[in-house]
Amino acid sequence: MRWRKNEQQNPSQDNPSLSSPQSSHVDVAAPAVVEAAPAGIPSNLPDMPVNTGVVDQLELERAVRRAVARALAEDLGDRGDVTSLATVAPTRRGFAEVVARRDGVFCGTQVILASFSQVDARVTVDFEVQDGQPVRGGQVIATVAGPLRSILTAERTALNFAGHLSGIATTVNAAVEAVRGTGVAIRDTRKTTPGLRLLEKDAVLAGGGHNHRLGLYDALLIKDNHVAAAGSLEAAIESGLRRSKGRRVQVEVTSLEELETALSLGVTDILLDNFTPEGCVDAVRATAGRARLEASGTISIANVREYARTGVDRIAMGSITHSAPWLDIALDVRPAPVEPVQSLSSLAATLPAAPAPLVPAEPPAAFDVQEPAEADPVASSDTDAFVDGVSNAGAFGDVFVPVHDEDDVAGLDDADLDADNTDADNVVDALLGDSDLAGIVSDDTSDDAPDDLDVEVVGEQDDDSVVALIDVSEGEPLFADQGSDRDDR
Repeated sequence: MRWRKNEQQNPSQDNPSLSSPQSSHVDVAAPAVVEAAPAGIPSNLPDMPVNTGVVDQLELERAVRRAVARALAEDLGDRGDVTSLATVAPTRRGFAEVVARRDGVFCGTQVILASFSQVDARVTVDFEVQDGQPVRGGQVIATVAGPLRSILTAERTALNFAGHLSGIATTVNAAVEAVRGTGVAIRDTRKTTPGLRLLEKDAVLAGGGHNHRLGLYDALLIKDNHVAAAGSLEAAIESGLRRSKGRRVQVEVTSLEELETALSLGVTDILLDNFTPEGCVDAVRATAGRARLEASGTISIANVREYARTGVDRIAMGSITHSAPWLDIALDVRPAPVEPVQSLSSLAATLPAAPAPLVPAEPPAAFDVQEPAEADPVASSDTDAFVDGVSNAGAFGDVFVPVHDEDDVAGLDDADLDADNTDADNVVDALLGDSDLAGIVSDDTSDDAPDDLDVEVVGEQDDDSVVALIDVSEGEPLFADQGSDRDDR
């Protein structure tokens, strides 16, 4: 897999390069005018990172692998992609483009890579857009190349993840743009899709937002139910501060009275739950710099700037993860063009006059040599065209093709060679990598090897050339249309 890793994992909300065209499904309403709390309130609070939880990249990669594996198992069941198996030949190769259908912010490099690699490691992905970068409708995000069966099998899983995560990044970016210039940070919540939290938290970062807690384990957030279970707000706060073991403690309050209680007990991080914009202004005035304040509740893209102008430090928005609409991302297949089928006789007529026939030298004992039938030799320089034509025509019979160097055998993948013979092994080494007939010419020892083409080295000349025997047995016409991919290798 090829992947140009995104260098900007947590883009700043003040980075103008993140500014992207607003997606048509995100509307930012004009904010109402709210009198902000007076600026310049002194604060001697210790530095407090805006990200409560930090997404570890190794943990994120593991989470991506697990999520993709579950999604593929759900999609493929125990029978696989029966449509692609029934309609697409196993040798059919090509490429596809991952395309944004609407404007937004992209996030999904890791999930796209994991989706295709878990289906088929031969599939490659080249990204033109990285996580956190804006995309326009119609823009190509990535190019996927390889066996088309595999590409189609992984398609929906890759797009489901990419559309969902890009939708979150797009929604977050809309909120970030709405509060630009206020100095307020947009943070997420734990209202995430079960099993996808790290992926969605990473998408928040890609959109320019920040992470609140990753889970219940990395910080204390004393909420109304903790207060009810502890008996009182004072009891919950005192016990929480005493037993926090150095972890951050945030307390949720629902009124100015509860705010004053939390401040009097030394709480320096307070969540204003379901306060109106006017209520937030009053809370900022009452706090007077003694704690950092975060607004939370029914805050949306439409009113987020109104809250940002009240003087709070942060705004928590559950909607950026639990209600973010998907960004429309699609995959368009671009199969390799199929060469027209020609008869063997018409193909041979188009080839230039052949040189004097090559006479195979006495082969080593390790070769299983068969006496070849008489056939017109083909010039080495025309080997590729001849092989392509024979395959496309579904010809029957034995054909001898002289092979002089690696270029001549580039169109033959795995060969049926005697594994004990050194020269044969050298030829096999030359055949590795991309090839025109990958998947058709293969080792007969493979359980799933097709019987259409066998290649045998039957001799060696003084100039180190070898003669390859192509045996096209009777049967259905071959699916061999890879010759047109040669210029793209």
